[in-house]
Amino acid sequence: MNKIFFAFLLILISSTLHAQNAKVYFIRSDGFQAPAAGFNLFIDQKPVGHLNNKRYMVHNVTPG
Repeated sequence: MNKIFFAFLLILISSTLHAQNAKVYFIRSDGFQAPAAGFNLFIDQKPVGHLNNKRYMVHNVTPG
């Protein structure tokens, strides 16, 4: 019983350690409207980048 509890506790602690950051993927495929124009990206009303067609961008963010 102690081994099961210890294994559960270890899994619980390890999962909370990895939850400090999250990855957000922005993907843009071909657009039908204004395909040459870029797309502005915002996270929490702050600009984080500019994305054109057939491109992607990855941002590390804190949860919440």
